[in-house]
Amino acid sequence: MYIKKRLTENRIQPCFLKPGFAKSRAGILATILLGSTSLLSEAALATDWATTGGTLDGQRYSALNQINTTNVGTLTEDFSVDTGTKGSHMGEPLVVGSEIVNVVVASTFKS
Repeated sequence: MYIKKRLTENRIQPCFLKPGFAKSRAGILATILLGSTSLLSEAALATDWATTGGTLDGQRYSALNQINTTNVGTLTEDFSVDTGTKGSHMGEPLVVGSEIVNVVVASTFKS
Protein backbone atom coordinates (compact mmCIF):
# COMPACT_ATOMS: atom_id res chain seq x y z
CA MET A 1 0.00 0.00 0.00
CA TYR A 2 1.28 3.47 -0.88
CA ILE A 3 0.94 6.59 1.24
CA LYS A 4 0.45 10.02 -0.23
CA LYS A 5 -0.08 13.36 1.44
CA ARG A 6 -3.25 15.37 1.08
CA LEU A 7 -3.66 19.07 1.82
CA THR A 8 -6.77 19.73 3.90
CA GLU A 9 -7.57 22.91 5.75
CA ASN A 10 -3.99 24.19 5.32
CA ARG A 11 -2.53 21.01 6.86
CA ILE A 12 -0.92 18.07 5.15
CA GLN A 13 -2.42 14.74 6.21
CA PRO A 14 -1.38 11.28 5.04
CA CYS A 15 -3.96 9.18 3.21
CA PHE A 16 -3.74 5.67 1.82
CA LEU A 17 -4.23 4.59 -1.77
CA LYS A 18 -5.99 1.33 -2.49
CA PRO A 19 -3.65 -1.32 -3.98
CA GLY A 20 -5.54 -1.46 -7.32
CA PHE A 21 -5.00 2.24 -7.90
CA ALA A 22 -1.45 2.18 -6.57
CA LYS A 23 -0.35 -0.32 -9.23
CA SER A 24 -0.24 2.51 -11.75
CA ARG A 25 2.36 4.84 -10.24
CA ALA A 26 2.95 6.30 -13.71
CA GLY A 27 -0.74 7.23 -13.90
CA ILE A 28 -0.60 8.88 -10.50
CA LEU A 29 2.54 10.80 -11.42
CA ALA A 30 1.07 11.93 -14.75
CA THR A 31 -2.05 13.23 -13.01
CA ILE A 32 0.00 15.15 -10.45
CA LEU A 33 2.36 16.62 -13.05
CA LEU A 34 -0.37 17.67 -15.47
CA GLY A 35 -2.31 19.31 -12.66
CA SER A 36 0.67 21.28 -11.40
CA THR A 37 1.86 22.13 -14.92
CA SER A 38 -1.29 24.06 -15.74
CA LEU A 39 -0.66 26.30 -12.74
CA LEU A 40 2.94 26.98 -13.72
CA SER A 41 2.32 27.34 -17.46
CA GLU A 42 0.50 30.65 -17.23
CA ALA A 43 3.39 32.33 -15.42
CA ALA A 44 5.98 30.81 -17.76
CA LEU A 45 4.13 32.07 -20.84
CA ALA A 46 4.56 35.67 -19.70
CA THR A 47 8.32 36.08 -20.18
CA ASP A 48 10.42 33.13 -19.06
CA TRP A 49 11.39 30.05 -21.07
CA ALA A 50 12.74 28.14 -18.08
CA THR A 51 12.29 24.58 -19.34
CA THR A 52 12.75 22.77 -22.63
CA GLY A 53 9.60 23.48 -24.60
CA GLY A 54 8.89 26.66 -22.63
CA THR A 55 6.60 25.04 -20.07
CA LEU A 56 6.69 21.86 -18.01
CA ASP A 57 4.24 20.28 -20.45
CA GLY A 58 6.30 21.40 -23.49
CA GLN A 59 3.81 23.79 -25.13
CA ARG A 60 6.54 25.56 -27.17
CA TYR A 61 4.47 28.75 -27.23
CA SER A 62 5.47 32.27 -26.26
CA ALA A 63 3.19 35.29 -26.10
CA LEU A 64 6.18 37.53 -26.84
CA ASN A 65 5.98 39.27 -30.22
CA GLN A 66 9.32 41.05 -30.75
CA ILE A 67 10.34 38.47 -33.38
CA ASN A 68 7.74 37.74 -36.03
CA THR A 69 7.42 36.68 -39.68
CA THR A 70 8.26 40.17 -40.97
CA ASN A 71 11.55 40.66 -39.08
CA VAL A 72 12.91 37.14 -38.50
CA GLY A 73 15.01 37.40 -41.67
CA THR A 74 16.89 40.40 -40.28
CA LEU A 75 18.25 38.57 -37.20
CA THR A 76 22.04 38.44 -36.98
CA GLU A 77 24.54 36.69 -34.72
CA ASP A 78 25.23 38.80 -31.65
CA PHE A 79 28.06 36.78 -30.09
CA SER A 80 29.65 33.34 -30.04
CA VAL A 81 31.62 31.42 -27.42
CA ASP A 82 34.14 28.66 -28.13
CA THR A 83 33.49 25.89 -25.59
CA GLY A 84 36.50 23.82 -26.68
CA THR A 85 34.59 20.61 -27.37
CA LYS A 86 33.86 18.88 -30.67
CA GLY A 87 30.45 18.10 -32.11
CA SER A 88 27.27 19.95 -33.01
CA HIS A 89 24.96 21.85 -30.70
CA MET A 90 21.43 20.55 -30.29
CA GLY A 91 19.24 22.13 -27.65
CA GLU A 92 17.09 25.06 -26.67
CA PRO A 93 18.26 28.13 -24.80
CA LEU A 94 16.48 28.77 -21.52
CA VAL A 95 15.47 32.33 -20.63
CA VAL A 96 14.81 33.36 -17.03
CA GLY A 97 14.45 37.07 -16.43
CA SER A 98 17.29 38.69 -18.36
CA GLU A 99 19.54 35.60 -18.30
CA ILE A 100 19.96 33.20 -21.24
CA VAL A 101 21.33 29.78 -20.33
CA ASN A 102 22.29 27.10 -22.84
CA VAL A 103 23.76 23.68 -22.13
CA VAL A 104 26.25 22.96 -24.89
CA VAL A 105 28.45 20.09 -25.92
CA ALA A 106 29.50 21.83 -29.11
CA SER A 107 32.77 23.57 -29.87
CA THR A 108 31.04 26.89 -30.65
CA PHE A 109 27.93 28.41 -29.12
CA LYS A 110 26.23 31.12 -31.18
CA SER A 111 23.40 33.42 -30.28
